Amino acid sequence: MKRFQYKPHEYVAHYTRIEIALGCILKNNQLRLGPFIETNDPRETKTWMFSVGFPSLQLRKPSLTEGKIKNWIDRRDEYDSKIKHGYKILCVSQDDPDASGRYYFQHAYDRPRMWAQYAGNHTGVCLLFRKRLLNEVIEQRFSGLVTSGLVSYGDIHMPGHRDWDEFLNAFTISATELEERGFQAALEQHRDRHLKTFFFQKNKDWETEAEFRWIVRGETNDPEFIPIDQALHAIVVGMDFPAERIAEVHEYSRRFDAHIARAFWVNGEPKVRWFAPSELSAVESQESLQAYNLQS
Repeated sequence: MKRFQYKPHEYVAHYTRIEIALGCILKNNQLRLGPFIETNDPRETKTWMFSVGFPSLQLRKPSLTEGKIKNWIDRRDEYDSKIKHGYKILCVSQDDPDASGRYYFQHAYDRPRMWAQYAGNHTGVCLLFRKRLLNEVIEQRFSGLVTSGLVSYGDIHMPGHRDWDEFLNAFTISATELEERGFQAALEQHRDRHLKTFFFQKNKDWETEAEFRWIVRGETNDPEFIPIDQALHAIVVGMDFPAERIAEVHEYSRRFDAHIARAFWVNGEPKVRWFAPSELSAVESQESLQAYNLQS
């Protein structure tokens, strides 16, 4: 295997704690797509409150009586769970749009807040995947049920935002459609119409995550799993990753034919040096591995 040359926009990163990385993902060769309702964003996990829109008396069809409108209004508490039900999600970090091979803080793997928040305050792991191959695995596993894309950021719930009208429309269900199409069909159509607002929009405070996500539609909220061996390309350990567990990382590096590196900071800038599995036991590499605290 040749020395790894990181090419921006070809990879995505998944940050996680050491026990999950070594004890679950790498050990079992599988990555978890968790229920959408279990993300760490309250905008996604807490109750969505919907309004029920209905036409004026002059435009209202005779079948849409006051009693039926009241019925749809009274069922508003069900709309949230029905729209979110069955959706699983895989979130990764990607390079900034203008990332190059030279500048730090633009790459998927060198985001200090991600290391702190998701990877055990720099004690965990960042798994680097080839984006195209990971997408192929997901598409093959969930054919026809996958929607993927970049997350957009902005406080669209604030009046005056360019997407304010879309926000209002997304959280207003048409009583006419509920009556004509039926409860389930109307909600599914409404969800599909506003998929981006519901599943690919986050508040601006999350912007530094540079998130790309896959959303998978299913029948239950049970998690799903995909194999990682085809897409995994590198294992990056945090700057405070425990030295006594480096040998395990060596083992997984060889098993998955994946490069390894340690993230560390010099004068506030993140740096890495990549090592191929074939270099882990090479005598000439031991000094470098020791210098980077990657020697088993």
